[in-house]
Amino acid sequence: MSPPERLYAEEWPDGTFAGPRTRQPSWTPEEQAQHRADLENALDDWAWDEETRRLARYRAA
Repeated sequence: MSPPERLYAEEWPDGTFAGPRTRQPSWTPEEQAQHRADLENALDDWAWDEETRRLARYRAA
């Protein structure tokens, strides 16, 4: 059997190497709405700062 044939004969990985995955509990609509509101509040005060240390380092080079 050639190497490609051996590879094709193997089972496809199904992501259960450590056992079956547990499902995360779903969020309730109220939890989703609160999370969305928290994200929007956090992003309201955010602004892009062009003069970051990383950009200044690249501009100096």
